[in-house]
Amino acid sequence: ESFAADVTAFHESRPLVFPAWESLPEEQESADPLFAERLRTLASLDTGESSSLLVCSIAALMQPVPSRGHRQAARRRFAVGDELDPESLLEWFVQRGLEHTAAVALAGEFSRRGGIVDVFAPDAEDPVRLEFFGDEIASIRRFDAETQRQHEVVDAVDVCLVQPAAAF
Repeated sequence: ESFAADVTAFHESRPLVFPAWESLPEEQESADPLFAERLRTLASLDTGESSSLLVCSIAALMQPVPSRGHRQAARRRFAVGDELDPESLLEWFVQRGLEHTAAVALAGEFSRRGGIVDVFAPDAEDPVRLEFFGDEIASIRRFDAETQRQHEVVDAVDVCLVQPAAAF
């Protein structure tokens, strides 16, 4: 992090930082903030929306990452107006290793209250609320996990639910 800040003095944009795992692959969890940061960095590199510089340690460079194919297979797009059975969505969350809770607070959790499904994907900055009217997605909102207050309304969202150890 400090080296990335120093690089900013010589380059017009802040470089991406790719952190190293601090645990063994079999001990890693999808709620781990380092896992989330690694996924966000990979997604940023995939889309090309990031800085042209990447800063990482040798340890981070040598540690395995989910392949692009695994990340694409674990990704699902939700859009307002989509027809989707909420029960099958919850099953998909469980199959992908998310934990069912009363209210989402951490990455790797989901909850359901009536026609509202909240999901906090491991690579997301904020959780997403999918509001259903029957089997149709009526609205999609990003919200703050602590206050449960809405940040923004969006028309569509991509959710990537890749598991740390399963994809290597």
